[in-house]
Amino acid sequence: MKKLFVLLLALSVLAGAVFAQATVNGYVRSMATYNSETESFNVYNRLRLTLGWTSEDKNVTFGARVQASDWTGASNAMTVADYAYGKIKLADGMFVISGGRLWNFDYDISSTGSDYSAIGNVANGGGYGVFDSVDGMLFQVLPVEGLNIGLLLTPDSTDAGFQEFGLGAKYAIADIGEIVFSMKGAAALEDSALSASFAFTGVENLYAAVGYKGLATNGVYGLFQYTMDALFIELAPEMNFDTDVFYIEALVKYTMEKVAIAGLFGYDKDMLAGNFAYTSGVLAGLTDEMWFGAEVYFTFGKGQLVATAEYGDATGFSLDFVTKVSF
Repeated sequence: MKKLFVLLLALSVLAGAVFAQATVNGYVRSMATYNSETESFNVYNRLRLTLGWTSEDKNVTFGARVQASDWTGASNAMTVADYAYGKIKLADGMFVISGGRLWNFDYDISSTGSDYSAIGNVANGGGYGVFDSVDGMLFQVLPVEGLNIGLLLTPDSTDAGFQEFGLGAKYAIADIGEIVFSMKGAAALEDSALSASFAFTGVENLYAAVGYKGLATNGVYGLFQYTMDALFIELAPEMNFDTDVFYIEALVKYTMEKVAIAGLFGYDKDMLAGNFAYTSGVLAGLTDEMWFGAEVYFTFGKGQLVATAEYGDATGFSLDFVTKVSF
């Protein structure tokens, strides 16, 4: 009996240590949307759970996100959303190996998104859909301080050329900024997408990045952010020389203790970029040349109420009212 007691005590201590390093959080969100173009009024719900675990020595990590996108419609299954990965660090973090549905933003430069409005569309191409939210393996080497080099493998049964490979590299220069390179292969190497960027961080409260995106198409982009106390300002233009696409978006947000107010703007020259495709369902595929939006956030501990108003010259006027409770 004494040995059994000791064994149970040891198991309880071990289980406590394991679960102490595990995290579960998420939210439930309901969004009611009215659109003047279709004269429709719809409700969209989401339940999201974020799971995580990290070993005591911080060298082994697990992360996953599962969610039911909208149980009022057809997509009511609880499925993996965006990521479910494992990560192992070796040699004091000099080598990092990740596998699963990846979620890595080491080589990403992108504009600020909104959960409720059509911004967050300017990026270097080294983030979402390349090194994150894809199924594969990522091998990273960090040989010296500030340098991060990654090889991405996304094997496919079709074995279609170079599209199964990606490369990323970042070098941080203390008190100045960082150089970021990314590439995602295509079946033919010349159709691949690459980017080379420089982000300047040498002035307090200012972030300024410019970059080139090439091979399959050629263009330039910029991302400029300024923070002053409660005020945040962002301007993000992009120009593609091959397709003659010019797109620019702007965000101004003022955050107080329990209230935040945001104004948003976008311009899509000739509606060629398709950056304003409304994806909640009723307006999928429509695009705007010019778009305006406003958001007001009210926060009550773990609860949040959001009201948004949006107008696009193709998608019309819409109102959203959101309730969100996190845990």
